[in-house]
Amino acid sequence: AVALTGDAGLWMCLGELGVAQDLKMDLVVVYLADESLTLIELKQRRIPLAQRGVRFSNPDVVSLGSAFGGTGRSVRGEAAVEAAVAEATRLHRRCCKPQQLPVWAKEVAK
Repeated sequence: AVALTGDAGLWMCLGELGVAQDLKMDLVVVYLADESLTLIELKQRRIPLAQRGVRFSNPDVVSLGSAFGGTGRSVRGEAAVEAAVAEATRLHRRCCKPQQLPVWAKEVAK
């Protein structure tokens, strides 16, 4: 399975990665890091409102990979993302990748 999420979406659903690990799921997560709650930011601009509470700094997501039993890495650019997803899928590994793509991979138990 391949999932696509933004950074805020990843942080809101972090517990589900633990479930995926426990269930030994083949999972590739493409994570796009823009350090923003983009839809809320756009609404604040449109209304217009002062932009508050929509920007944040991401933690070291690559290290997060090991927290879920994998190995993290970071890639940038469309070609690099495609290659990382293809490799993870080919190797039957679990990965997470953001635009600042932490890819975490671990051999899935058979």
